[in-house]
Amino acid sequence: MKLAILAGFLVVLGIVGILVSTIVRVHARDNDPEIDYGILLDAGSSSTKAYIYEWEHKTTASLPSVSLSMPNDNVPRIYKTRPGIGTLPPNITSIGNYLEPIIEWATSIIPKDKHSSTPIYLQGTGGIRKLSETAQGALLTSVRFKLQDSEFKFDSTYASVLTNTQEAGYGFLAVNGLYNAFTSEESNNANIYGSLDMGGEATSIAFISEDHPPANYSFVVEINGTTYTTYAQSIDGLGINQARYTFNASLLQNSNGSIGVVDPCAPLGFYENATIEYNGELRSFNLTGGSNYNMCSNLVKTLVQTLTTGLSRPPIGDTTFVTADHYLDVKKFYKLKDNANLLELEAKTASFCGLNYVDAMAHHTNFDTEVQNYCFIGNYIVSLLRDYYGFDTAKRHILWKDSIRKSPVTWTLGSMMDLVDDMPPDTSNQTRTRLIRFFRTAGGTVTLFISCLLFVLGIVLFILQRRRPSEYVPIR
Repeated sequence: MKLAILAGFLVVLGIVGILVSTIVRVHARDNDPEIDYGILLDAGSSSTKAYIYEWEHKTTASLPSVSLSMPNDNVPRIYKTRPGIGTLPPNITSIGNYLEPIIEWATSIIPKDKHSSTPIYLQGTGGIRKLSETAQGALLTSVRFKLQDSEFKFDSTYASVLTNTQEAGYGFLAVNGLYNAFTSEESNNANIYGSLDMGGEATSIAFISEDHPPANYSFVVEINGTTYTTYAQSIDGLGINQARYTFNASLLQNSNGSIGVVDPCAPLGFYENATIEYNGELRSFNLTGGSNYNMCSNLVKTLVQTLTTGLSRPPIGDTTFVTADHYLDVKKFYKLKDNANLLELEAKTASFCGLNYVDAMAHHTNFDTEVQNYCFIGNYIVSLLRDYYGFDTAKRHILWKDSIRKSPVTWTLGSMMDLVDDMPPDTSNQTRTRLIRFFRTAGGTVTLFISCLLFVLGIVLFILQRRRPSEYVPIR
């Protein structure tokens, strides 16, 4: 009898729980707009990084808030693969095999019912720009063939090579978009920041200038009724990898083509066999470290002057800038504060440049494969910002930000903002609603699971009770 009562109690409790869960599910319907997604592949010189962005379904001409898609554990949806796509043979097989893991990754993350409406873009930067027109065309043809075959929305115009001005301008949009500078609620009091981006092939700067920028450095964009005219400059050849390559070439040239070259920017005890193009042919030579800060600093300053000859100095004024990409590698390596000035970076660089290779490795175990490069990199960034851009070394008008509102700072966000802004609004249903998936309601999953478990347990106990033999009492 007691077992029957317990079974009935569990069945009733389970039914009540299921009903409550159903009510929660019904009331989960609200007026939250639908979420749309976009995929953007940053085809750089040394890697391709894929980003998944999301925004509220666009129902007006206003730009919705575009943000990097993050799951509940706040891990950004970013996929990175090496080498840069521009280093591969530009045929369909090679490019297809390269892009396949990226497509599979995106397919596993974006909801299946959103695949056909989610656009996928590939945008090349400095590493692609330096290819010949023929090589660019072959590469983009192969990219288009592969992306057209994916489950995502794709048009031939979705695969392109950015101009220098676009790349710099999108960095500006990204930084200020992360600070909500373009939203109607905050735009009146927003502090508009400039952006600094150091890539492998190119380096970029963008900001609002008091003077009208020249046509080749002008990036004009209208967002939510406001037009922003930006000084946007991106120079190929000033990126950190290309600058290092040029520096090595100058060392070889200064040694009159000798097979043994001493690099004052590399730590004493370091050795590698380097290969560069010299006098029209590939040349291998032995490069050894010299740990000489003063000589390194002077040679790097000369390098910057050579690379920027004939370029106009950007009129940065009192703008505060936010850094991205390889600038942040320097921040992490030298453990700079978010508002460190160039004097502090210069002092840390000078101290590091005096170390030998063993000590440098011991102090920077997380950078063991690239520790030999950071004397050059520190000097190069100081010289570029001070001697070319004209930053005051004592002022704190650079923000070395790893992220803003948990999102990494990258020009791809600015590009996606521009793409979404150009999308026509969906006016078919201004009050579109959607049913929030039940697993997203607070406690919904737990309530439903326990309720079903109790109901099933009650049924099982009831069946066992019915099959239980009756007590036999012998007649006396």
